[in-house]
Formats: sequence, C-alpha cells, structure tokens
Amino acid sequence: FADWASFRAAYVVRDPARATRPWVGIFVNRTSGTSGQTAAMRAVARALQRRGLNVATAFGYPGPAALRTLYLDSTGRSRIDVMVAFALKVGNIADSIIPALRALDVPVINAIQLYQLDR
Repeated sequence: FADWASFRAAYVVRDPARATRPWVGIFVNRTSGTSGQTAAMRAVARALQRRGLNVATAFGYPGPAALRTLYLDSTGRSRIDVMVAFALKVGNIADSIIPALRALDVPVINAIQLYQLDR
C-alpha cells in the first residue's frame, strides 16, 4: 500500500466492524519481512485478529524512522494502540529508538522469536 489510508481502507472493507476496533502494530526487522521468515509474526497477527483486534504489520530501516513513518499520522498521533516488537533488540541505538517509542506513546510488547526449535 502506498499509504496508511489505503491500507486501512482495504483492511476495513473486508469487515466494516473493524473500523472501531483497536489497532496493534507488529514491527519486524526488514530481513524477516523480505525473506519470508514470517511464520511467528503471522501466528501472532492471526491470534490477535481472532480476538477482534486490527493488525498493522510493518518493517523498515532505520527502525526509528520506520516507526514514525508507519505508525504516526501527520499530526504526530499514534495510529496504533499497542505495539508488538520483534525488531527492537538488534541494530537499534537507544538514543534514536527511545524518542520514536516516546512519540508513539503506546505500550510495547518486546517479543522474542525462538529459532531452530526441533519441537
């Protein structure tokens, strides 16, 4: 989608009741998003949607700029009500990511994805 309005319109048209439901942003790193390593993210998104929440999954680089561009509107207001972050642990400098998180002003769940499990 070219912008948030296009994404939201396409998302809500499938189920008009979504228009008033809370939004969860799922932020993943660019490598996961572009390489197809999205099983964990998709599982979390489906579980949240089953519980009646809207989900806006995103990735971008650098992280702080991507968070601001994707999850803040033109007035600086957050488009999401909570964020599940798979991508804030590696490659982000605290001095730049913390102001972006403060601007969002929403609870952040720092998700941990386990790799190479045999069960």
